[in-house]
Amino acid sequence: MKKNSDTNAIECVLKCDDDQFYYENQRVCLSNCEDPAHFKIQGTQICITEEECPPPYFQYAYDATIENSSYQSNMCVKKCPTEKPFDDNRKCVVICPQNGNKYHLYGETNCRSQCPEKTVIDGDVCTSICPEKKFLDYFGKECINECDSTAPYYVEGVNQCIKKCDESKYLNEGNKCVSSCSENKYKVGKSCEDKCPESKNFVYEHECLEECPHDFPIYKIVKI
Repeated sequence: MKKNSDTNAIECVLKCDDDQFYYENQRVCLSNCEDPAHFKIQGTQICITEEECPPPYFQYAYDATIENSSYQSNMCVKKCPTEKPFDDNRKCVVICPQNGNKYHLYGETNCRSQCPEKTVIDGDVCTSICPEKKFLDYFGKECINECDSTAPYYVEGVNQCIKKCDESKYLNEGNKCVSSCSENKYKVGKSCEDKCPESKNFVYEHECLEECPHDFPIYKIVKI
């Protein structure tokens, strides 16, 4: 139906005029689709309530605070635009919400309640590997900025937090477990140090010892 502007009567019609919008839930033709409670279906002259935005469309709620919005009114769109790229239960959002469906797969836009197997959590992203300069936590579930006191060490090249270095590794500065100390470091037990302690001031192959090995009994004074 549509309103007759000359007599204020309601005219019964099969469809609205081309320049009018059809309010589906009210079955009325109006000149615009600006009601905040309604959404215009992209590519049509149909207005519907928010709850009725049908698949495959996504609900785009207009936000006047967002500059350069792709749309200037509430819309049911076929794809969420760049300013609201994520899909939270078929609603376009700026970021996935902090409660509920707060994660999304790296490179995808669908918000989900948990990350799938063989992925780890980096903030709100499910990814196969932690980014550079981040560490995988001790449980292998989440990327963190630094290892905490419960598992303060990490293996060089792996960057997963561990509680202690393997017996085959040496502890370098920065809580890093390494296969060998760098040339400017000295092995003191299972650690890499800048110099030898007084109790171990004999050096053989960059290792600090209490005395020289039997095969190398002669020693010379060097500055370290």
